[in-house]
Amino acid sequence: MDSILRGFIMRHWNERSILITGIIFLVVVISGCVQQLLQNEKIILPQQQGEQQGTREKQPPLECVDKKATDLNLPESCKNWFSVERMQEGSVERQGLHQSDAKCPDSVCDDFEMKAGICPEDCKDVAGWQEKAPQQPRQPIAPQQQGPPERTTSVKALQTNYKTVTVKPSGWFTTGFNNRVLIWNNLPNGNVAPDIVLGQKDFTSNNPGKSLDKLDWPVAVATDGKRIIVADTYNDRLLIWNSFPANNGQPADIEIKDAGRGQEVNPKRTMEWPWAVWTDGKKLVATATRSATVLIWNSFPTKNNQPADISILLPESFGTPRTIGSNGEHLIVGDHNVKVKGKEGQGNFFWKTFPNRDNQPYDFLISSAEEAPIQSVNQNINRMSDIFWGPTFTSDGKLIALGNQLYIWNYFPENENDMPDVSVAAFHGGLSGNKLASGDGSGITIADGKLYISLYNGNKIVAYNSIPQSAEQKPDFAVGSPDVDTNTLDSIGFITNPIIETDGKSLFVSSDFDGTLSVWKSLPDENGAKPDFKYDLAMSPWDSELFKNRLILAGKDKVYIWNSLPLQGELPDLIFEGSIGSVTLKEIKGVAVDEKYFYLADTNKIQVWNGIPNKNSNPLFSIDALGATRLSSDGRYLVVAATEAPSQEMIKMYKIEGLSSGSKPILIQNKKFWFNLPQAVLASAGHLFIADTGFHRVLVWNSLDEAVAGKNPDIVLGEENLEDVIPEIGRDKLFWPAGLAFDGSYLWVGEFKFSGRILRFSVGT
Repeated sequence: MDSILRGFIMRHWNERSILITGIIFLVVVISGCVQQLLQNEKIILPQQQGEQQGTREKQPPLECVDKKATDLNLPESCKNWFSVERMQEGSVERQGLHQSDAKCPDSVCDDFEMKAGICPEDCKDVAGWQEKAPQQPRQPIAPQQQGPPERTTSVKALQTNYKTVTVKPSGWFTTGFNNRVLIWNNLPNGNVAPDIVLGQKDFTSNNPGKSLDKLDWPVAVATDGKRIIVADTYNDRLLIWNSFPANNGQPADIEIKDAGRGQEVNPKRTMEWPWAVWTDGKKLVATATRSATVLIWNSFPTKNNQPADISILLPESFGTPRTIGSNGEHLIVGDHNVKVKGKEGQGNFFWKTFPNRDNQPYDFLISSAEEAPIQSVNQNINRMSDIFWGPTFTSDGKLIALGNQLYIWNYFPENENDMPDVSVAAFHGGLSGNKLASGDGSGITIADGKLYISLYNGNKIVAYNSIPQSAEQKPDFAVGSPDVDTNTLDSIGFITNPIIETDGKSLFVSSDFDGTLSVWKSLPDENGAKPDFKYDLAMSPWDSELFKNRLILAGKDKVYIWNSLPLQGELPDLIFEGSIGSVTLKEIKGVAVDEKYFYLADTNKIQVWNGIPNKNSNPLFSIDALGATRLSSDGRYLVVAATEAPSQEMIKMYKIEGLSSGSKPILIQNKKFWFNLPQAVLASAGHLFIADTGFHRVLVWNSLDEAVAGKNPDIVLGEENLEDVIPEIGRDKLFWPAGLAFDGSYLWVGEFKFSGRILRFSVGT
């Protein structure tokens, strides 16, 4: 495929904005987008949301110290350790990348387009396998409709995802996925344009960088009213401005950067993936998520790479510490992947007194602040584990935290059984209809007696005029949304975790997170094209298949099958739930069909039926396949992405001729590179495509047989070469590609988790 790609991106650009009221301001990490309104029909089935979360070992084995992820001689244990945070279904993390809209001429052009001289022209043909337009925000919960946002560079027009919030006497916030921090010199009283940007030279650029005037996916910000601290996450560092900047792109004054790995490295210099920062102007606290460490400076840092005074590394407890809450006397750290035996999952570590020594044990762990339901004596009681976002203290000692609900303790909890005094409104739909969708990066702050809550997935800030007193109390107003119940991402048709199917005429995009199927009757041929209609599903599809006019969605314990393509909103012809014949469906991760067989990947096995089954059909046989996820068959080979298998076994191929329960896979391996959590693989028209998700690239072999022979891919999409594995935004970059579709003319790529784009590449000779 000696190719020219004319691509376009079906998700638009992202900005972040902050709302400031009264004499104090909100610092908010936000992601957002400007898109055309979805004026589409909607087909509703009972909806449930599929979700994703990450887990990862945090400390390298001894043999891995001083190694790099791209080293060719990495031991197997090191490859598994270096794999990026694993994506699993579970707790919600909506994270996206954001860039300016590259649809010319009526939107902002990115640097690539300007340098290439293709803006403000129609931006179509670009040599090479390249992205056609920029990045997009993240996730909706349920479709809503409203008037289309204006296409303008003013913040007035932005639809935003709000992350962490902090309140100080000035106007700041960071726009993490646009790689920047925005500043208002005067407290805005609405969505007005900022005055200064950090991390970029102007308001239309969003490229990442490593210098002191650049950022790469900053997640959190904190301030004491004089200084600014930014967790520059993908640069593995904290940046500190000693005073409020006055100019665009003003460089930071202090950098505290990760010192790397190795036995000689000071553990108080570990700074992999800083995810949260907190300061009161005296102490500074940061969580280093990938280092599984909490770092504490007893006095505010004044020089580059100043080591922390205290490091808390609890390898049998910490998994991926994320959030920080403190009043200088107590400390709370929220962890997405607690490792405490018997309490694995999300949870929150509490220190009754502020730690004053290395590795000081926590006093207790709260895994959930939900009241257990009343059940019979012998019935097991299960409560959803919960991570607390934005733990915040009031001046009179109340603790407020955001999780599955908004929790308020009148006093600092005494132990793990100390439930909140008030739990306000369930999230993700909610008992009282608030439809508050929080998620990774949401935050809380108190200003002038008002309680502001940034909702990362709800795509807005909601506020109470005073601290809530009852479980049914709704927020008094919203910022960035017409009301507290509207998620503007639904209005613009944003799709999270897009999995794509096409027959070359129509386009079908499903989402496990949103629980939706979007249908374009004709292939879209412009950026941000609206689907003709959308299904709200009663399932969370993780994989899909289109074969001979038949569309199949599969995920968790359900399979939907349309015997002809649903171009008029038809309901599925077949629905399997819980079982097919003798097979109990548990966690379906892959589906494929060819002329002979129907395949489902579920719980480390691939079940194989003779053609499309009915509800009583037993499989012909099953194949043991550790970590099997998405599947693809070209009739000659069944190809499997085994995302969490050992690295040399992540891409497996089975010859369909003679396939049986004892069939051994052909492993796609290469002496010059290895895979990092590939989420998708596609065999089509004699080619092989691999979405190497953790290394942010799509690998393309013109000949599937050459891939089997261990040859290098013919094309690397998203990175400069096989050695480049850094996630970036840009026209020639990818961020967590995980969905693939190819019809012979176009390659479609869907990005997961930290992005929200659907990209189309056209292939020519």
